[in-house]
Amino acid sequence: MTHKLKLFDLSSFKMLKKPIPVSLGDDSEVFATRKGTIRVVFKVNGKNKEGKFNDVLYVPDLKVTLLSVSQSAHLPHCKITFDGDVCEYIDKNSGEVIARTYASGESDLYTLDTIPLVHKVDAKLASSSLININVLHRRLGHLGLDNCRLMVNRRLVDGVDRITGKEEFCEGCAYGRSKRKPHPPTGTRTRRRLERIHVDICGLLPSSVGGNCYFLLIVDEHTQYTWTEFLPRKSNAFTCLRRWKLRAEWETDLKLQYLKSDGGMEFGSKAFEEWLAADGVTHEKSTLYEHEQNSLAERGIQTISQWAMCQLFSANMTVGFWPYAIDTATYLVNCSPTTALTGKTPFKAWTGEKPNIKNLRTFGEMGYVHIPPETHKKWT
Repeated sequence: MTHKLKLFDLSSFKMLKKPIPVSLGDDSEVFATRKGTIRVVFKVNGKNKEGKFNDVLYVPDLKVTLLSVSQSAHLPHCKITFDGDVCEYIDKNSGEVIARTYASGESDLYTLDTIPLVHKVDAKLASSSLININVLHRRLGHLGLDNCRLMVNRRLVDGVDRITGKEEFCEGCAYGRSKRKPHPPTGTRTRRRLERIHVDICGLLPSSVGGNCYFLLIVDEHTQYTWTEFLPRKSNAFTCLRRWKLRAEWETDLKLQYLKSDGGMEFGSKAFEEWLAADGVTHEKSTLYEHEQNSLAERGIQTISQWAMCQLFSANMTVGFWPYAIDTATYLVNCSPTTALTGKTPFKAWTGEKPNIKNLRTFGEMGYVHIPPETHKKWT
């Protein structure tokens, strides 16, 4: 097998129907894509004699040309002998030495004493089989360079069996795959409970058993404590938030100072703004399409939703029970450690008490009805 295209006799050079994988010493794989005949001149006892090797594999990614002793030993007309640092190919009929190989240094490889007869590869073959790696990268829709090589090795690109050229900087990839930088922090820090809350609405969700399609998430910035309220319609958010504010202020004997939202219609009505102004609450709205400015609520929805879905799928329950899963996830998030607080849970920071989770069971063990998968659609 060889990687040198110019060694092959073009009259016998053929494409393989299926690439042949060749395993290397580092457990990687390269692929033979063609095979053919190589003509050489053997040097034996000062004389030159022309010969050939048939069915030689063309492996573009190979680094050296290799001749297999085990394959040679199966040839019907010659035998292989080793004597010290010399290996000889001997004709079985005449007993004459056909070729000699000599051990090369400390390696276990032997070098064949021969001169290859180099053939000129015509322009058509060269142009159809070679392609620049950067050109192929662009033609394959800016596919990763490693995957470009893999596709060529496995002959998945018609008319191409070898890659040339060096990798170049791709400006298209630099722009196309660029990401936005993390949103800078606001720089403000709260000093007490209810100084600032973050609110957001998640939905439209599948109609639940109780008829709810949304849930309102409220997060206290100082303690990271989270509340979830379930809504049949978005328009119910105003009434639900007013009821929550009265309960939270009575519980803490503190007044709400700032309310942060994404500026959605449910938090931008005239009645909503008048209610906040009457209670002395400043409404902070995030810029349009800049969800990172309300990241505390956005991230809270993502976390609680993921926890809830994990519970539902694990218990093999219909999504119609999502409010129960959301309720359970909210409680567990409040009782779990968070990197935003040092040595406290949100429950401890809000109530001053240590969370006490007794009789802990999985969501599927909490007494909710198990509905077989075939009846899920009827309930949702």
